[in-house]
Amino acid sequence: MLLFELSFNAILINYDSVDEKPMTFDKEIPIDNINARLEDDRRTMVLRTIALLVVMLTIAIVVRYTTIGPHAGVFGIGLIADLFFIALYIALKRGFSLQIGSVILLVILVVPFAVLGYKSGGINGPVILLAPLVPLTATLLVSRLAGWLAFCAVGTTIIVLFALNLSTYEFPETQLNEQYRVIARGISLFACTLLITWIGWYYATMNRKMAQAIWEQATHDYLTGVANRRAIDDALQREIGRARRNHTWLSFIIADVDHFKRYNDINGHHAGDQCLVTIAGSLQACIKRSGDMVGRFGGEEFVAILPETEPGGALRVAETLRESIAAQNIHYKYTETDGVTITAGVTSFRGEYLNSIDEMIKSADDALYEGKSTGRNRVNAVVHDGENKAQVAQ
Repeated sequence: MLLFELSFNAILINYDSVDEKPMTFDKEIPIDNINARLEDDRRTMVLRTIALLVVMLTIAIVVRYTTIGPHAGVFGIGLIADLFFIALYIALKRGFSLQIGSVILLVILVVPFAVLGYKSGGINGPVILLAPLVPLTATLLVSRLAGWLAFCAVGTTIIVLFALNLSTYEFPETQLNEQYRVIARGISLFACTLLITWIGWYYATMNRKMAQAIWEQATHDYLTGVANRRAIDDALQREIGRARRNHTWLSFIIADVDHFKRYNDINGHHAGDQCLVTIAGSLQACIKRSGDMVGRFGGEEFVAILPETEPGGALRVAETLRESIAAQNIHYKYTETDGVTITAGVTSFRGEYLNSIDEMIKSADDALYEGKSTGRNRVNAVVHDGENKAQVAQ
């Protein structure tokens, strides 16, 4: 289970003097798209692993050819394995089954490992250094079961070779000179290190992609693409703590779409969803600072979190939000001239007088319903500055 801490960077400067791109949220990524993306990444990883194997095996073949010539045995088996890798690469590149291709890759790794390990001198030979690569590749490319099966095959091979090395048995390649043995072991060790590093790097990258996808799923509203309630609560908790530490202002806006039930009843729920998407986009476009956040609180309610924003600045932002929605001209009926509007409740606290999320939300909610009760399509603001509480309506 991956645990993620939601992080939204705030710029602690006055709202009126800032002209930066606001924090944005993309829509939720469908799970099918995530799976397809991961499958494509996995295919890419298999192809690149095969390419690395081909390169390293080709280098080993060339080195062997230039040192002792094209003798049978190790040279022939290595050349056959290289050709199999190339054929598998071409097949996978053309859309061959990734699962079957991964199994074939595993077989090509296990069988030549056992044969080449025997022919290259057993435990003292260069091929044995590639042992960790086989079960690791099997686990990551095929499955955990395949990894254990590969471990059993490789482990059995190592035990057998170890026993033969302890006995007086002479391996086919023991007559090779020490210089070649050192070169071969160096190439094997480098190849093993390179491939393990590559596989680890790839899976670390894929893990970050998965983490990003899960983070987006957990913090974004599926319909509108803005922050959801989880992200809103997290950001509020963080900004309240910051405001209390720095004794700065924190403002919070709750905006409710006026008569939204009527809009749904007249136009249907699909049109209502599109209306919410349009409103969310319009609200997001009005936010100019990277530290501010627009989110969907639930239903037809949206919020804006404005750190380091004094009451006057928050009131201007709320009025800008209201005007932007009115300018969209989203009509309840085609025959009506009046469009969809919002009513906003604004609350501003000095940090030292703010105690909890519930206190801030209730204050903005009270301001919202006060505005609803005195006429919609308006902004109603409440300021908390110590013992004083002032209410402003527009």
